Amino acid sequence: MPQQMINQQAISCDQCDYHINNVHPQPYVMDQHGNRVTANSLSHTFENIYGVSKHTINAVLNGQINDAAAEALQKMILNLSGKLYTHSCQECAAHFTLDPAKDKHACPHCWSQRIAQINDGDHCPKCGEGKLN
Repeated sequence: MPQQMINQQAISCDQCDYHINNVHPQPYVMDQHGNRVTANSLSHTFENIYGVSKHTINAVLNGQINDAAAEALQKMILNLSGKLYTHSCQECAAHFTLDPAKDKHACPHCWSQRIAQINDGDHCPKCGEGKLN
């Protein structure tokens, strides 16, 4: 699925050439075509894609509006948004993003289920010896 990446932070292994550009969770909104559009602000992105005002979205998410329409909007927001986390495959060392709450827990490259979320300070998934920082 196409994704626009923002809030990037690169990390590298201190023992080998393993390097990835994005480790922070990326909030996203699903557009009308099923593409995940990453965003700094969910309310701003919903406004751009679906035309719902940022004020209305923030009021619904903060519980300031509590009626049937607000409940429907809240369900829409939950269904069309999430967070992408960077993962690494322990079989092929590929790195990729997925939403653990919504996506299959498998590598999209080799379909292995031996995947792990990548975090600063973890052991390198490629060489297993170094630390990511």
